[in-house]
Amino acid sequence: MRRLPAHVFGIVLSSAPAVAALAGLVVLGEVLTPIQWFAILLVMAASSRSAISATKQHAIAN
Repeated sequence: MRRLPAHVFGIVLSSAPAVAALAGLVVLGEVLTPIQWFAILLVMAASSRSAISATKQHAIAN
């Protein structure tokens, strides 16, 4: 983790609960409510937007 840039680490850390919920769905057969699906969607959208923004900022800096 020390070799990861801060923005990548932040994205990985913020998506961990969503990944855990999906793992619970697949591995344990958990049933997710619509609000939980919506929350996962929001986390993934925010992570994607953050990754795109960080890439653009890195390209501008170079």
